[in-house]
Amino acid sequence: MKKPNTIEQEINRIRLEIYEETKNLTPDERTRRSNERGQKLAAQYGFTIGTPASRAKVAVSENANR
Repeated sequence: MKKPNTIEQEINRIRLEIYEETKNLTPDERTRRSNERGQKLAAQYGFTIGTPASRAKVAVSENANR
């Protein structure tokens, strides 16, 4: 049997930790937590989060300004 390497062990530990933190959350709580984490990462790394429809609206308005 193959012994998991240290990276796999770390990934499994993190997955278990996240599961333990979220296993009793309601769907609304889980969504709110996910959105908060996404917004935090977007601010930290300088990207935006949106739906394909919202990106299309931005592209149309940017082309209209040319």
